[in-house]
Order: sequence, then structure tokens, then C-alpha cells
Amino acid sequence: MEVMNQTIVKLNELKSVKMASISKSKRPAAKFNKEVATYLLDNWDNLEQLKTCQSQMRKDMPHTTCTEIMDMYDARVAELQAELDKANEPEKPAETEAEDKPKAETKTAKSDKPAKKQAQEKSDKTKKRPGAPKTLKVGDRHKNGKWIWTEYEPGKFDWRTDPAIKAKNAAERAAKSSASKSTTDAGKAKPKAQKKAKAASKTKKAVEPKKAHAITIEEMLTRQAPSGLSKAQKNVLGLLKKGYRMTMIGTGVFLQKDDDRKSIELTTVKALIERYKLDAEPTGLWIK
Repeated sequence: MEVMNQTIVKLNELKSVKMASISKSKRPAAKFNKEVATYLLDNWDNLEQLKTCQSQMRKDMPHTTCTEIMDMYDARVAELQAELDKANEPEKPAETEAEDKPKAETKTAKSDKPAKKQAQEKSDKTKKRPGAPKTLKVGDRHKNGKWIWTEYEPGKFDWRTDPAIKAKNAAERAAKSSASKSTTDAGKAKPKAQKKAKAASKTKKAVEPKKAHAITIEEMLTRQAPSGLSKAQKNVLGLLKKGYRMTMIGTGVFLQKDDDRKSIELTTVKALIERYKLDAEPTGLWIK
């Protein structure tokens, strides 16, 4: 009883934790502990409900520090299972009259108070026995909003994280990673591009035509490179600066210098020219 009371006190502490008071790195584990503690307390005497989520909770543990809450969860399931097994033990066969006689004498000699107490304990156990499990259908959503009742193998069912939530989380992570990389690349390229632009601006101001479509490929390459170029656009720009020029062989488009030839996409070149804000392709882009 003392151990159980300590467990309930601990669960209530985890349940009442305020996320705002937890550091960002520790919030996933604290949130998991809070959800498991709440679920365990809400279903303290319901063995079927606890067993339903047991394996999925183990899989969803975000950190090893969550082992303590799951050990308490497993201990409660084992305790309820032991009570259920004991209550379902088959009754012993009727004893012979010879065996009953000394037992009856012993019972008569004893006070009826232990018998009443035993009956009360048996009644309490009966009350604590879990009812019939809920009927779940594939696709039913758990009350935490994140799990779906799933047939993960023929005839085997369990709670699984909603695939839509998994896909959304993966997309958000990919978007953040892409935005971070683009910002970093642009930040590195900007200082170099600014120096080149300042050095070239003094010499090209007098001769640069007013209309963008009249410039040559060499003039385009002296301009400051646009920020946020894709990997394919950066590759084409690098080859153009090395002296590669475009050619078409059959239906394929290539960048070629002497005998070296690189296959590219025409749409990538067009997109690069648009990023330079030119009205037309610069002259000298194609090999004659």
C-alpha cells in the first residue's frame, strides 16, 4: 500500500508539470511523462485499457529518462493481471466428509470477524475487476488525438501513430532544413558577390547597354550572382564561369568546353537567366 501511494504521488507530480517551466531540450520527455501519467491515473483499475496502449507507449518513448514512468505503468499492469488471474482460479473440488469435519470444527472455534473481513476483501476484488474490453474498429482514433487503431499484421491490432501526423512532421522538418540551408548558402555567397559587383560596376557603367537583352554572356557573368540559387543553378553558373557554353545534340542539351561535355536541363538555364532579370538569353551563350 505504501509503494502504491508513493507511485500515485509521483504520477500526480508528473501530471501537474508545467511545460513553460521546462527547458526546450527536456520538453519532449516531460510531455511524454505527463501524458502517460494522466492516462495511467485515468485508467488505474482498467487492465484492458492499460494493456491496449502499453506496447505503443514503449515505442513512442522520446528519451531514456522516460523509462521510470513506463516501469510504473508496467508494474500496475502486472499487479492488475495478478489480481485477475487469482480471481479466475478454478474452485477446488468438494472435500470428503472426513476432511470437512476437522475443518468445520476449526471454523466454529474461530471468530466470525475474519470471515466477514475475507468476504469484504473478495467483494472489493470483484469490484476492481475490469469490465469487458471496448470494441474497437480499424481507423478509430485514440482520445489523445495522435494514435489510430491499426491492424499492423493479419489478426494483430494495436495503436499506431496517425500516418498523416507522421507525414506532416516530416514535411515540416524538411522545410525547416531547406530554409536553413538556403539562408546559410546565401549568407556565404553575398560578401564575395558584393565585392565583385563593386569592382565591376566602375568599368561597365559607361558601356553597359540600357536594355538587358543586349548583353553578352561574359557581361552577365560579371554581375552579382543572385541569392538563393538552387543546387542545379549554381552548378550551371559555375560551368559558365569556367568557359563552358551550351550546345544541343539530338534532343539533349549540354554545356561543353573543348572535349568535355556536361548534360544539363534547359529549364535550369532559363531559370538562371530569369534570376539575373534578363529579358532574353545573353549573346554568346550557345556554341556556334
